[in-house]
Amino acid sequence: MKRSSGRPSVGKSADTKAKILHQARIAFAQLGYVATTYRELQARTGYTSATLYHHFPSKIELYTAVLDDVTHVMYDNWILPGVENCITLFDYVDAFFSTVKNMHEAEASLTLFVLGTRVDAQRHPEIAVLHSRNSGLRYALIQRIADAGVRDGVLSIENRDVFIDTFDAITAGLVIEAADPVRYANALIGFRSLLRASLIQ
Repeated sequence: MKRSSGRPSVGKSADTKAKILHQARIAFAQLGYVATTYRELQARTGYTSATLYHHFPSKIELYTAVLDDVTHVMYDNWILPGVENCITLFDYVDAFFSTVKNMHEAEASLTLFVLGTRVDAQRHPEIAVLHSRNSGLRYALIQRIADAGVRDGVLSIENRDVFIDTFDAITAGLVIEAADPVRYANALIGFRSLLRASLIQ
């Protein structure tokens, strides 16, 4: 009889890694980068420190993997499909925030982790670099929304960059309110009114 080598199968290894990433996402979202330790993750996952270090030799490597995974899930599974049929600027705005609300209700750890990265990035230069590296999809989408407004004639070319920076800054605050449907709806109404009053032609 052939004896097992003792190494986990590829499928089992992938499942283990996925569980670590999921629990680490929740821990980073709840506790922040510093307070999330491998000892904490041992308790959450039930895995030994050897298993954790086998998959992620350092905490910054684990954080990087979680950030990449969150970015993939948010955009590929939620946000991009949510706005794919949009045409006008306000189609995009409404679809974006509706999608974020639905995403938060289904997987709150995604939005909470993203909000946490903004705080961690201010405190840790190495995370600031990661945060900047993973901002490409977000900025590409905001530029796409702005270009829709310019194309339709509701946003002047002169205000395009102002819209992009405003949208980027305000969306972070709106996402915080995603857990409260009433406050979220009111904030979205206010954001739309601000756009119409200040930037829209």
